[in-house]
Amino acid sequence: MAIKYEQQSLKIAQEISNTKGKIFDLIDLGASYNFIGIACLFLRDYPRSINFLQKGLTIFRNISNRNGEGTILTNLGSAYLSLKDYLQALECFRQSLTIFQEIGNRNGEGTALGNVGSVYFF
Repeated sequence: MAIKYEQQSLKIAQEISNTKGKIFDLIDLGASYNFIGIACLFLRDYPRSINFLQKGLTIFRNISNRNGEGTILTNLGSAYLSLKDYLQALECFRQSLTIFQEIGNRNGEGTALGNVGSVYFF
C-alpha cells in the first residue's frame, strides 16, 4: 500500500518538476524515489529498490544536495548489504560517511560509521 501512494506522489513530483524545474520540486522528486526505494527494500525487492534509489541519487547529485545524496547512499548501501554485495555496500556507506563528515552532519556521520562497521559482521 505504501508503494502505491508513493508512486502517486512520484507521478505528481515528476509532473511538477517537468513543468517548473525548480530546485524544491527536484528535491521532492528525489525524495519520492528515495521513499519508494525504501519501501521496496522493506518488501525485499532489492533490484527494484536499487533502481529507484539510483534515480534519486542522480537527482540529488545533479542539484548538489549533499545531505540527500548521503541519505540515499545509506539506503543504497543497505540494499546492497541485503543482496550480500559487501563491497558495493561498503562503498556506498563510505561515500555517505565522507559526505556527512564534509557537511557536518554528525547524526548522519554516526549512522554511516555504524553501517561501515556492520559490513564487517558479515
